[in-house]
Amino acid sequence: MVDESVTSGRGFSPATKGAARHTWLNNCVGSIGYGMPLAIGCAIACLDRKVLGLIGDGSAMYTVQALWTMAREALDITVLIFANQSKT
Repeated sequence: MVDESVTSGRGFSPATKGAARHTWLNNCVGSIGYGMPLAIGCAIACLDRKVLGLIGDGSAMYTVQALWTMAREALDITVLIFANQSKT
């Protein structure tokens, strides 16, 4: 799981309690727009695993072209974009 949802995705971490073992990648603070490219890297590095990207709408606009790469390479990535009309 790649989490760049910052403030809009706070409820997801507790919701995964008891879920199957998984990797949660996020940045404490600072960068913006890294989430979808990171999801691409994860999907290429671990072809046997599903990738979920939690992305804020402001962050998504920095690297929206990553969606094209995901489709072109037929990567197993699900992207959830939070539409909170904010960059946080």
